[in-house]
Amino acid sequence: MANVARQLYDLPKQGRSDEGIARLIDQVVPNSSFARTVVARNVKDLPDLIEEHGKAVRKLEKVLAKYLKNPAQLPAARPSCKPSKKDRAFASYPKGQKLDAIDYYTQRIRELELEIKEVRASVDKRGTMPYGFASYSDIAETHNIAYACRKKKPHGATVTLAPRPVDVIWKNMPLSSATRSRR
Repeated sequence: MANVARQLYDLPKQGRSDEGIARLIDQVVPNSSFARTVVARNVKDLPDLIEEHGKAVRKLEKVLAKYLKNPAQLPAARPSCKPSKKDRAFASYPKGQKLDAIDYYTQRIRELELEIKEVRASVDKRGTMPYGFASYSDIAETHNIAYACRKKKPHGATVTLAPRPVDVIWKNMPLSSATRSRR
């Protein structure tokens, strides 16, 4: 059976941990049997790195598709491109000179993958955010807790059913309640 999640936001400072989320839910519904609680961590530039990696992969695929269009008759010259201005090593490339596109994008993807791995390894050590999630294995229990929490705000935290991850506006999650409602 699939897990159903609860979303908690506007968490107080003392509730910004996995155990803190469990304690907040226990205040409203003492006998709940959540499978797991997770507080959000500050991932800083991880989403931007992942997006940049995706763009580099798509550009490499586009260049390879054009270059390998007819494998029996490869063009005499390999495709070329200018380095990305978002590339950390941008200043080290000769100004105005084009690079081998396949080699450049392959190297760029490797560098971004290493950077992403480093950031992901340090996420657990970073500060917590004012929102988190609790998952349950039973859908009926999740809805009962949603009903019990509908007018209660334990320590100022808001407890709601979690939307699908693609439906969440992640940039708005760490905002205060007032700022979020204005947006």
